[in-house]
Amino acid sequence: MFRMNEAPTRIATILGTFNSLHWEQKEYIQIAFEYAKRVLIYVASDEYAAKKLYTMHSYPRVKGWWTRAIILKKLYTMHSYQHRVEQLKRSILEITGQTNYDIRCLNNDDDLRTDYLNDDELCTASCIAIVSPSYYDFFKRINEERVVHKKSRPRKPNFLILVKPETYERYQKGDPIATIGGTFNKLHRGHKEYIKLAFDYAKNVLIYVNSDEYAVKNKEHHPISFYKKRENELKEYIERHLEENRLERSYEIKCLNNKQELEADFLHGANLRKRISMVIVIPEYYETFSEINKLRQISGSKNFLILVKQRTLLGRYDMSSTIANDQYNSSVSIAD
Repeated sequence: MFRMNEAPTRIATILGTFNSLHWEQKEYIQIAFEYAKRVLIYVASDEYAAKKLYTMHSYPRVKGWWTRAIILKKLYTMHSYQHRVEQLKRSILEITGQTNYDIRCLNNDDDLRTDYLNDDELCTASCIAIVSPSYYDFFKRINEERVVHKKSRPRKPNFLILVKPETYERYQKGDPIATIGGTFNKLHRGHKEYIKLAFDYAKNVLIYVNSDEYAVKNKEHHPISFYKKRENELKEYIERHLEENRLERSYEIKCLNNKQELEADFLHGANLRKRISMVIVIPEYYETFSEINKLRQISGSKNFLILVKQRTLLGRYDMSSTIANDQYNSSVSIAD
């Protein structure tokens, strides 16, 4: 766990009704204070909490009398907003001992959208939203809206989205690791931000690098350097980054030949499967790892956190190896 002065982001947000603080909501609190120097907590108002529960009860996909009975019980035993806030404050002090947080009343989803588009503190690049899978699409849309420039609102940097599955259990023992992956052809600014992020959020990092055959299969539209060259460039950058920032981190680079190898590690790898606590991805791969999480849950393995980082923007376009290759051929440097 990171100490507060080592927290990788400046501010984190979490949200909920916080009616009865069960283990899952306590996990949200622990994760938020672990990964951010300050936490902003949105607590649903009495009207909004009742509306959300009533909607869940009426939702066609909520099947079974027992599930509906539990939702109705929550609806009829909902404490007042003030009572929930006081209970939350006591729990935060008990769980973390921290006081560096603010609580805001959430009247509707539009309150969140407005804050993430206009609030000076939330409009920084050093911000992370910690959410359940059901809220991922909502925050993804806000992220996409932030980068659209309007006369009434300048373009804002993307924020990170950390998705916490409902069955996630925080690792208390062992040596958990985070994973990232890619082709890493011609290391550009986007790659470097991705790598830095991994070492900010984990002390042990596993890096999957696509083999030559797999890279060509996925990226046929531009030349791919040989695997050994890409691996060596990656190692050189990582070693330099760790040395310059005086970081005590460990890492491993693994050649990835196909998607099946990745799934085998995450689902069947005896040692690795138990150690993976976080996966850092771009939005295009969120669904893939969300499905892997569901399969892990079926097999009885612990779920992992999914940290989603938007692609780095270069002007109005997403930073990618294709753009880096075009810029390189035009003798224009875009590296840090």
